[in-house]
Parts: sequence; C-alpha cells; structure tokens
Amino acid sequence: MIVYQAAAGLERWLLRRPWKG
Repeated sequence: MIVYQAAAGLERWLLRRPWKG
C-alpha cells in the first residue's frame, strides 16, 4: 500500500528534523 510507504517515509523525515534533539 502506498499509504504505508508514505507514513514510514514521513516518520523517518520527522526523525531527521533538527528540532528533534
């Protein structure tokens, strides 16, 4: 499912954010 892929990609992108730390 594309939705699953998008959710995983979004989560990874959010984890890479600068405000995460």
